Amino acid sequence: MSILVTGSAGFLASHLIPLLEEQEHIVHGVDIKNNKKDDLSKLAAATRIAKGLKGPELLFHLAGVGSDSEQGALASESAENNLLAYVNILQAGIEHGLKHVCLVSDIAAYGTNTRSRDENAALFPHSVYGCMKAAMEHVTAAICGDNRITYTICRIHDIYGPGFSLTSPGTTQINEWIRRVSKGESLIVTNEGHQLRQPTYVTDAVTGIANIALHPLARNKVLNIGHNHAYRMIDVARLIGLHCGGKGYELEYAEGSAREIIDTRVMHNQVEQVFKHHCRTTFNVGLEQTWDWIKEFHGNTNNPVKQRTAQKAKV
Repeated sequence: MSILVTGSAGFLASHLIPLLEEQEHIVHGVDIKNNKKDDLSKLAAATRIAKGLKGPELLFHLAGVGSDSEQGALASESAENNLLAYVNILQAGIEHGLKHVCLVSDIAAYGTNTRSRDENAALFPHSVYGCMKAAMEHVTAAICGDNRITYTICRIHDIYGPGFSLTSPGTTQINEWIRRVSKGESLIVTNEGHQLRQPTYVTDAVTGIANIALHPLARNKVLNIGHNHAYRMIDVARLIGLHCGGKGYELEYAEGSAREIIDTRVMHNQVEQVFKHHCRTTFNVGLEQTWDWIKEFHGNTNNPVKQRTAQKAKV
């Protein structure tokens, strides 16, 4: 099958593309790193991909600007870089023979709905980013329905693991903390770390996305993909510090946003019961594997925090 992956230079795509290639699909990627306004038309044009490719049969849409706090994006910028860019590439793909769409969304779309967070729960997005994700989901259903093509929407959450950038802010809070520890920087904890999150190892999530998106029972479905076990973020920070920083890591407490949603736990009933996919990598094992990747590919065998602590002790 001919597949187009947007955001191909990103964290998720670095795991998804090799997996799709192993399944002997023909994979093409497009990525616009700078998210400039002028690049929106390039995203649409990218679906045409020359060299004999008439058009992708399947689109995995991973591209987009991160959360509001990470990017400091205005509502108009978020709409352009997330919603409008997606509509452009979706419509262009349909013009060139697209048959199925897999939109990788985010549980930010649930927003303030904390009572029921299964796949059928109502969406009450609380942030600009969440609004864009919810809108992209609605647009997917509408455009695909009008053009008689199928779709699958995969909502993911709290993803971490090897492959993220160590030179720029992390794509998720967990990756950002791992990055900061690797650089010898303190971990900034807000709202006293009482937030409840479900850390999900990247290969668990990506394997689910790749396999489920191609499953006939996933057509025109919305699915939550992630780990069930929840941690308080203060415990997440401590575990990251211990696995990746030893006893030399430092915590820094800061005032958080009053609008932050403390409990973002979701259910994964359909993925587990219908598709038999379970995200099984424990947080401790996932952290160890991520730290091994940092040491192997970035030569970080001695954490800077440890080095600084040792130097102070010698003095």
